[in-house]
Amino acid sequence: MEIKAFKKFLTELDKNNNKHWFDRHREEYQTLRKELISFAEIVHSELITFAPEFVDLNPKKSLFRINRDVRFSPNKLPYKTGMGFKFVLGSKSSDCPGYGLWIDTEGIHISAGTPKLDTKYLSHFRDYFVAKSQTTQAVLQDVVLEGFELSQEYTLKTAPRGYSPEHPMIELLKLQSYRAGKFYPFSSKEMTNEWLIQTTIQSYERLLPFVKLLKIARNFTQN
Repeated sequence: MEIKAFKKFLTELDKNNNKHWFDRHREEYQTLRKELISFAEIVHSELITFAPEFVDLNPKKSLFRINRDVRFSPNKLPYKTGMGFKFVLGSKSSDCPGYGLWIDTEGIHISAGTPKLDTKYLSHFRDYFVAKSQTTQAVLQDVVLEGFELSQEYTLKTAPRGYSPEHPMIELLKLQSYRAGKFYPFSSKEMTNEWLIQTTIQSYERLLPFVKLLKIARNFTQN
């Protein structure tokens, strides 16, 4: 996968986010998409060696669509200025945790976890984190020690209903998604396809305990 080609295409798309430009560069996009599928297939073949539950997942169907859903958004630009995939057992917008990769105009994001969750799903996670606080904190501590960052993108401004603002885990409980990962800016190093394959697979393996924690939390019910 030619990483520089992705950067070039996405940077130009960001400056020319319209159907006329995209139609003239559709062949270029299709070439990059095929490269991304091949990359996802390689990563998937390694992922199932330590996460065998993903064995039946089809990497070709894991890619995100380049078209934006503009129906309910004030932003009417037709295309996303990034490309990536997500390995998840369920729809990419469900509460199921999974592994993902995203390339945008700034760099590459490698992560694992959940998307932004509806309130009906969040209660399971929060209840588990509180009931199993020692286990949760141990896993999250290891995530940080491995150099990953827990995303703060979706966070409540106040404590969720039923929890005190003084709760020792309040910052975790305020989160509306649980995603940990690393960002590699294009300016940080000379990136090669081999480097990206190795880095992605190693990251997923190191994030395995985090994903397992989320899988258990997702199905948690208090007795």
